[in-house]
Amino acid sequence: MSERSVSTLEEAYNVLLKKIGITKGARFQSSVLHRTRNRTSTLSVIILSMYVILFSSAPFFLGNEIEDNVVRSLNLITIVMSAFVVVFTLYENSKRHELRAENFLKCAQNLSDLYDKVLVEKLSDKGDWELINAKYYEYNKIMISFPDNHSELELQIHFSNTKKVPPSLTMNYARSKFNKIKISLAKFVHNWSMPIIALSSPFVIYVFVLTVYWIYLHARGVGLVVEAVSVPIT
Repeated sequence: MSERSVSTLEEAYNVLLKKIGITKGARFQSSVLHRTRNRTSTLSVIILSMYVILFSSAPFFLGNEIEDNVVRSLNLITIVMSAFVVVFTLYENSKRHELRAENFLKCAQNLSDLYDKVLVEKLSDKGDWELINAKYYEYNKIMISFPDNHSELELQIHFSNTKKVPPSLTMNYARSKFNKIKISLAKFVHNWSMPIIALSSPFVIYVFVLTVYWIYLHARGVGLVVEAVSVPIT
């Protein structure tokens, strides 16, 4: 085998190893993100359910201490919250976070095994074009078996974790730090946006109910009446 063919074959191995390494790392990150998102989605449903229980049980525990219009408002908020819980649960279940996390993990594990095989084959100097073609075929077969692709965020997380920039390169180092902060913020939004929405949902729904009630009153020409209370001056 000539020096030119050996160099080309080595390049083919390097290209395949790089491709497998990037895809493997991104798929591992996909598994982690989807597993975390599955936990935070469950937490969000628990928070929303607790709100529904709180609003629905408030008239029972407060008894006659609250007025009828407050009770009606609480009942309306409970109905809206219950509908929101159903829609939210269906939406999150449609994402199939737990199943996708398992599939991404299996894909990454298969790619990790293939990476080791290719690396050993390259270092043992027993590789040839037939073997490298077989490994490329095996890589494509794994990709076909797991068609769900990773996102750009998961790919950027992998690059952020693997690429090291020396502090001596000031501009590149600063850019790298800024990129890490940006990726960390994107991870936070991806994982914790739903619990934050769940926590703030009663306030949003309360404003929504008041707005609908205000529109209803003005549509009937009633308007909101504010009574003036005289306070004696001592």
